[in-house]
Amino acid sequence: MSQYRFSSTLHYTPAEITEMQNVTFSGYFFPQTMTPEMAAEVWRCYDVDMVHTVVMHSLDLAFVGLARLALRGWRGWCGGFGIVPRYRGTGASTHLAERMIYKAREAGLKTIQLEVLHQNIPAQKLYKRVGFETQRQLLSVEIATKALPESPALEVEELDPERLFPWVAFDVRPSWQRELASIATLKSRAYTLAGKRFDRPTGLITERRKAHLRILAAINHTALTDDELLALLRHAAGDAVGIQLINEPEESALLRRCRDFGFSDVFGQYEMFLTL
Repeated sequence: MSQYRFSSTLHYTPAEITEMQNVTFSGYFFPQTMTPEMAAEVWRCYDVDMVHTVVMHSLDLAFVGLARLALRGWRGWCGGFGIVPRYRGTGASTHLAERMIYKAREAGLKTIQLEVLHQNIPAQKLYKRVGFETQRQLLSVEIATKALPESPALEVEELDPERLFPWVAFDVRPSWQRELASIATLKSRAYTLAGKRFDRPTGLITERRKAHLRILAAINHTALTDDELLALLRHAAGDAVGIQLINEPEESALLRRCRDFGFSDVFGQYEMFLTL
């Protein structure tokens, strides 16, 4: 008989679910303190599923952990996995991971993917123990807008982001958070060079996050010169203090170009997959 009880999130309020997430990330490398509104945005943008997300309690009903499971077709994504501090190191994480996999199979998924920070060795060992394999690295870089290399002023025009959506995954397979299914839910903006014609569309899809601009997708950027790409970045940034590229695949040509422009590493993750 299991020493834990498992349930979905269907019978909890948004505030209760958010508090569960916050306490499971207490003491984490990057502690996350979210409001219900912030958590709701994550669930909406990344397709986190209330039925298959796993809530874990002890037999005496003490909250133990939470595993958020998102679904897109036959694929799943673990969008947050955590154990409350008092239960860490007890083996509870293995039980939670196994239950998450069980729920994924129950949903008919063929794969589950997740990201784990480079420095989170215990989590890496856990995921490998239950069958996940590392496929690649996802890297996050940023630069202060004023530190962008000098480049000629070029005319840039804004366009409807949906005109660039069909080309989002053309160059490299994006991370879950940067797939079109995610980008299409955001209040994004798109930019291209005025008067330029290419074999296929070119441009940037971006999102403003407080004082920073985030690059969501760079469409056909290899057709652009460095000066042209820099002009797009500078125009899109506007008064943003910095520009960020989050969870970019290690094989990405865009990542290499950003580093050449002076972007510096912020954090890195391993992308891991489990075939069910």
